[in-house]
Parts: sequence; structure tokens; C-alpha cells
Amino acid sequence: LFDDHFHDSSVRVIVFDDEHGSDPIGDWNSGFTAVNVFFMKETIAIVTGGNSGIGEAICQAVASRGMNVVVAGRRQSENERVAGEIEKQHGVSAHPVETDVSREEDCLQLIRKSTEMNGTVRLLVNNAGVSGFGKISETDSEMFDKVLHTNLYSAYWCSREAYRVFEK
Repeated sequence: LFDDHFHDSSVRVIVFDDEHGSDPIGDWNSGFTAVNVFFMKETIAIVTGGNSGIGEAICQAVASRGMNVVVAGRRQSENERVAGEIEKQHGVSAHPVETDVSREEDCLQLIRKSTEMNGTVRLLVNNAGVSGFGKISETDSEMFDKVLHTNLYSAYWCSREAYRVFEK
């Protein structure tokens, strides 16, 4: 499942480590390989939109390599389902965090809650997203704002807050 979905060019994965400080050590889309990332055991990966589809596959993949996972999404029951499956299958900690990434405060809280867990946050996957609904001639600015907040602003908010954590 992971291999089938992960090569989607819309998924951006940036990885940080202590040796390089707050400078990224890799970006999957520029040739950084999964093998180089998953040597990090007892660390935390945060995955937005982690309770279904590509996000769920990413959660399973990082957990299978020993990383603890924060499963973030709007549907807490689905977050809990995925987290439970991960803990059973992989023996790592998985924490479900109800998060609506279209709201800035939820993004900030997600990163803060994740840093309070045992381990070090090393990976943030901004996977959550929505698509437009219908023809552009039938949409309104409110719907377009929802798409922008979910797909664009959320990546900025989560990345900015995570970067502040990585800088410390």
C-alpha cells in the first residue's frame, strides 16, 4: 500500500536530524530515499490526514520501521482505529490527535501535543488535503477558502511550528 501511494508528487516529506540542526537532511521528492530516513528508531512522525488513504499508508510505513506515530485527522474514531492497528502490528506508540488542519490553532496544538510525547519529533508529513467540489462555475469563495486553508495554509502552519521545535 505504501509503495503504491507514496510516489505521489503532491506529498512532501522533509526530514531533520540533530547533526544538521534545523536544516533539512532530505526531501523525498528530490531523490531522498526511504532507507535513509527509517534508521531513526524511537522518534516521532506526525502525519496529517493520517487516518485514511495515503496518510494511513505513510503511518503504517514509518511505524513498520520503528518510529512512533501521531495520527492526525478530523475523525477521531478513525485516528483511534489506525493508531490501535499500528500499535498491535508494529509495537510502537501511536497517538490519535483530532485535528482540523484548516484551523491554525489546531495545527499549532498538534505540533505542541506531539512534542510532549516520549521521543523526538523528526518527521512531519503534511498529507491532509481536500479537493474542489464540482465545477469552478458552481463554487464560491467560501469553498475556495476551505481548500486553501486545508491544502496550503495547513502545510505552512504545521511546518512553521515544527521548524520552531527543530530550531530548539
